[in-house]
Amino acid sequence: MTQLIPAPHDKNVTLSAGGALILPYKKTTLIPVKIPSLKMMHVKNNRGFTMIEIIAILILLGIISAVAVVTISGNQNELISQSDALISYIKYAQAKSMGTTARVFGIGIDASHERYWMFSCNSSGTCTWQDTKELLPGARLNPAFDDTGTGDQIQTSKVNVDIAGSDTAIVFDKIGRPFQATTGSITYVDPLPDTAGLTQLSTAFAITLNDNKGHSKIITIIPETGFIQ
Repeated sequence: MTQLIPAPHDKNVTLSAGGALILPYKKTTLIPVKIPSLKMMHVKNNRGFTMIEIIAILILLGIISAVAVVTISGNQNELISQSDALISYIKYAQAKSMGTTARVFGIGIDASHERYWMFSCNSSGTCTWQDTKELLPGARLNPAFDDTGTGDQIQTSKVNVDIAGSDTAIVFDKIGRPFQATTGSITYVDPLPDTAGLTQLSTAFAITLNDNKGHSKIITIIPETGFIQ
């Protein structure tokens, strides 16, 4: 049986002898696209982050998260957040000391007034660690931050957290080893073991934080390695 195929209405479409449709050929125009070379795609500013900057960012994130936790609920959260903040600040001072031999950094602790701060001392210079305070990264986000009086310090009693023990200071040398201040002032010389007023830790150093609910947190600094937990 022969099947009838209606003639196409488009004059450009024809039928072959066998009845197949013959479509017209249309020329395709290619549009050139400029692809950037690897040289053009090279990032001009290839400066990365320094270790100090990374640690500072981690401290900021830790303080923000700690404040958020305290805001959500109570119980031991004030104690935990202040303990985590102090650990971060001690690690920051340690990292700052390891980044230079021109200055030494440490954490001063005034246990009688439940406060602490970071301080620094220049090489071959005498400094009183109670007075040479430096602003810690993210300190103003900490609900215990105190900018009155001598300022630039964390006043843990503002959130009902006390620091047990006596007034002291922990200093780190260029390889991160911890030293304890034995006097109110130090005269920093490199290497740090030769500095008068400092004694290298021989046993673990503990900092105890207490809240008004009877809970405690102990921060431990390991001698020789300076590991903080």
